[in-house]
Amino acid sequence: MLHSDGVKRGPAAVLVVDDQVYFPQAARAILGLTDDFEVVGDAASVAEALHLLDQLAVDLVLMDVNMEPVNGIEGARQVLSRADPPAVVLCSTMPLDKLPPIPAELGVSFLYKGDLDPESLLAAWQR
Repeated sequence: MLHSDGVKRGPAAVLVVDDQVYFPQAARAILGLTDDFEVVGDAASVAEALHLLDQLAVDLVLMDVNMEPVNGIEGARQVLSRADPPAVVLCSTMPLDKLPPIPAELGVSFLYKGDLDPESLLAAWQR
């Protein structure tokens, strides 16, 4: 697959971050239907995600906006502040107008969880 850095290699390694247990399981099942993505880990919090990023080679972080104690927007900031960070796609079941504002300068995409499929994730990643 052609990654966002323009280099062709194997499937994109995805880390799913959500404090609800069902979404990482669903994301793993949905993204497992294609050779373009491989879920390499999941985390229930931003702190756990940051720890896993120290251990795993990750191309893309799929992160829920509504988490506690640190929400996905702040989590995205922390991920993107790292050296050579992976891309971040924020997601939620809530409409954008019901979420905290996602600053454009943060450089992340947004995807409704109900729209998650390999094609929509690839499109969100490439935005």
